Amino acid sequence: MIFGERRALQFIVVVLWGIAMAYVFKPIVEDYQFVTLHKIEKSGQITIITRNTPHCYYIYRDEPMGFEYELAREFADYLGVDLKVNIAETWEAMIPVLNAGAGALIAAGMTITPRRQSQVSFSNGYMDIQQHLIAHRNSPKIKGLSELSGKTIHVREATSYQERLEELQQEGLGLTVKLHADMPTEELIQQVAQGEIGLTIADSNIALLSRRHYPTAIMAHPISDLQHLGWAVHPEARALRTKINSFFKIIKQNGKFNDIYNKYYGSIASFDYVDLKVFHRSIKKSCHATVLL
Repeated sequence: MIFGERRALQFIVVVLWGIAMAYVFKPIVEDYQFVTLHKIEKSGQITIITRNTPHCYYIYRDEPMGFEYELAREFADYLGVDLKVNIAETWEAMIPVLNAGAGALIAAGMTITPRRQSQVSFSNGYMDIQQHLIAHRNSPKIKGLSELSGKTIHVREATSYQERLEELQQEGLGLTVKLHADMPTEELIQQVAQGEIGLTIADSNIALLSRRHYPTAIMAHPISDLQHLGWAVHPEARALRTKINSFFKIIKQNGKFNDIYNKYYGSIASFDYVDLKVFHRSIKKSCHATVLL
């Protein structure tokens, strides 16, 4: 009898200790400046940090769209919470915004690089990409990286492109890097297509999407090995990172990732330069006829 009472008393003590610890540590978790999985589940919503670009997020016919946006929407459904979007003012602002707690994760086609890994924690890579030199179709063909010596290449500052070009400079390649503050890669591709600049760099997914609109800007030569895109979270948001990795594993297994990918990139494989030129000319003619009317 005494033994049974002692066991019961020990059980009660353990339970009370567990409750006490929960009350002690709960405020600590909730007071974290960054966004935790616990905060997301408690609030019933998740905020992503992204940018307004064709491959990230945009509004079309009053509906939000974009490859990254649709992945994030699936993730919100996976968690059973609402999705909110925080458009960072600049590309460079995204990591500070994340670490300040104004969003749970960065979903913006961000390449995983050692420099960025010193600031944030990345999910496992969900898409393989490769950096490509973008040149005008009528420019001399580039057969190797050594031919970039003496060339000027335009890129947005604080990008993986800048990191790669600086690596090539350190390896002895005499190229010049012209940095642009917060200029979308798509805009630099447009400038190449219009002959305003000679060369820029773009990840393969961005280059593929952009050639629909700028068929005279071509992928001239790869300048990097395969790299990976990942979602970024605060370095201490380990539970959230684990949840993201589980999510990507599931949607790649059930085919949802491929559905979203094919929606934005699937038809690019059938790219036809001549057909696109005819299409762009027909648009210009129809616009001109509309003006005359």
